[in-house]
Order: sequence, then C-alpha cells, then structure tokens
Amino acid sequence: KILKCVIVTPEKFATLFKDNPAVYVPRVERLVSSRKVITTSWVDGIKLKDPEELRANSLDPTALIRTGVTSAIQQLLEFGYFHADPHPGNMFGRKGRTGDLGHLAYVDFGMMDSISDQDRITLTKAIVHLINSDFTELAYDFKKLGFLSKNKDPSTISPALKEVLGGAL
Repeated sequence: KILKCVIVTPEKFATLFKDNPAVYVPRVERLVSSRKVITTSWVDGIKLKDPEELRANSLDPTALIRTGVTSAIQQLLEFGYFHADPHPGNMFGRKGRTGDLGHLAYVDFGMMDSISDQDRITLTKAIVHLINSDFTELAYDFKKLGFLSKNKDPSTISPALKEVLGGAL
C-alpha cells in the first residue's frame, strides 16, 4: 500500500533537502534528458559499496550511514516523499561533514514515491508503538497501513510481533 513507484525527476527531492548541506542532489541536465532518461550533473564521490574505499578516501562510513538513516526517516515521516531505491549503488559519499553527519549524494531517481498524510501519521505512530513495546497498537497500525487483512482481529498477531520485533530495538 505504501509503495507505488512512479518515474519523476529529482527536482522535488532536491527542493526538500535544499537547506541540508549533508544531502546533495545533482542538478537535472534538461538539454540531454528526455521523458525516459534523466541526465544529471556529475557527482564527485565514492559509492557506498565498500567501507574500506570510503575510509581510504577519508570518509567516515558511520557518519554516512547516520546521514542515510536520518534522511530516510525525514523522507518518510516529515516529507511523505521518498527515494524508493536507496541501495549503496545509488548513493555516494562526498567530502565534508556537517556536525556528526557525513555528506551523501543520492542518484538514480527512477523510483520515487509519496505516502498519504494519513499513512505518514500512522507510520509515525507505529514507530512510537514499537519503541514503547506496545505490540497490540502496532498490530492495529499495521492493519491501518494495509499490511494485515481488514477481516482479522489485529490483536491476535501482537504476540508474534512481540516475539519477532521485541528485541529489535
């Protein structure tokens, strides 16, 4: 229910992170882009695939992970608009730091999506319920998000959620 990938350009994504120096979004080169191919400006950086290569280039993998996690949470919970293919090949570590955040560049904007405000709020509540170990309410959140059948009582799966997710934090 949450993911429904669509092809878009990175401009909206760039606008959302315009005041965040830790997140870089390359500029779209309109003259050499088309409806099916998005060409962006060059990104100076190191793909996140190899931590040793990052360290060899004076980049801190932990700081880059912190930026990736922070920006992913911000995309889902604050903006409601997100990069739906954020694997290490689609992100580059860049020189520089902002506090404890490494500088990260996103590329490949072929899969982007948004979630409704209602789902965004429910997802936020689900995270709070997980943090508070309230697995019954978490089950109801999962039902609201469409992860569980509308015909089933969500409270019946709360023991399973506790067993699977109880130690996750």
